[in-house]
Amino acid sequence: MRERVVIATKFGFKFGSKGEQIGLDSRPEHIKEVAEASLKRLRTDVIDLFYQHRVDPGVPIEDVAGAVKELIQKGKVKHFGFLKPECKRFVAMWDTGFPRWAACRSYPD
Repeated sequence: MRERVVIATKFGFKFGSKGEQIGLDSRPEHIKEVAEASLKRLRTDVIDLFYQHRVDPGVPIEDVAGAVKELIQKGKVKHFGFLKPECKRFVAMWDTGFPRWAACRSYPD
C-alpha cells in the first residue's frame, strides 16, 4: 500500500508551547528534528517530498539544502522542495548542485 501513496510534509515554522506558530525556523538542527518527528508521526520510514514552507531569511539556503541533503543520503527523504522562493533562491539552489528539488509559487501573493 505505501508504494501507492506519496507522502509530502513541510518544515520551517517555529511553534510555541501551546502549538501556536511563533515564527520561522529553518536551522539545520531544527529541520532534522522536524523530519524525525514527521517520520514517527506518519509511521513511515521515508518522506517522499520534504519542503520548506516559508523561506527563512535568517538561514542561508545552502544550509537548508545541506541539512535536507543529509536526510536524503540517510534515506529518510527522497525529494526537497520549497514554497514561495525569490528568484535569487532559485539561483542559489542551482549553484549548490542539489540534484533533486522542486519549487512552487502561489499567485496572487
